[in-house]
Amino acid sequence: MVMLCRQKDTDAARRKKTGRPIFRTIFSAMMLVMQVEVVLLAVSITITNVDGRLNQNAKDMLNMQVRNRVSYVQDLMQDAQNLTDLSEHINNTVLAMQEEGLFRDNIKKMRQEIGKKRQL
Repeated sequence: MVMLCRQKDTDAARRKKTGRPIFRTIFSAMMLVMQVEVVLLAVSITITNVDGRLNQNAKDMLNMQVRNRVSYVQDLMQDAQNLTDLSEHINNTVLAMQEEGLFRDNIKKMRQEIGKKRQL
């Protein structure tokens, strides 16, 4: 117990002699370690060319998006072409029905059915 008291006295005396609190000592050591870590991080980023790889990845992603959009627009245009073909087929069928007289008969029947429904 006596030794512990003497040791405490000597630690306190040392601190008083240096004039530095323990917080400042620990804080300065931690700041030094952090600065070393920042330097190591900067050096590793520079050596491994992270910036160049990030730029290349961004360009690749942009190219992929453009390709996907081009494919999407091509699909839309193909669908529109299919609708045009369908429209032409319907027009040809209606013209053929008109020539045969079937179309007029069907229109007359539909008008009669509409008239009957209106009367009800």
